[in-house]
Amino acid sequence: MTKATPYHILILVCSLVVLLLSFLLRFDEHGLHLHGMDHVVVPDVCFFKMATGWDCLFCGLTRSFVAITHGQLHLAYEYHRLSFLAMLIVLGQLPYRIALICRPSLKHHRVMRSLQRWTLPVFMGLALINWIVSIWL
Repeated sequence: MTKATPYHILILVCSLVVLLLSFLLRFDEHGLHLHGMDHVVVPDVCFFKMATGWDCLFCGLTRSFVAITHGQLHLAYEYHRLSFLAMLIVLGQLPYRIALICRPSLKHHRVMRSLQRWTLPVFMGLALINWIVSIWL
């Protein structure tokens, strides 16, 4: 076990929880609910939106992940234009983190270093552009 292994395990577990919740949650006009618990509404937790009244860069991603896992792809795009890319990144964490946990030496591979270096900054840049565009539309 290397020093980075707990970090990779944490990201792997978080990714699995996100995917599991995407399947277990559903939404309607009243909000998000856990499957089978329609009387319990999952509260909105976007502190940026609560403080400013504006959507943040990631507002809509939870609903879009739920929509994707329930086959409502058109709704996923309506909730957040980057939903498919975000889902791909979360899904990609599974084999990526498992590989780094099982074979820590892979972090030195050219492809792995490129993924580590560029995935988050590119996604954040796209999210910022998407957010700016959505403010003006």
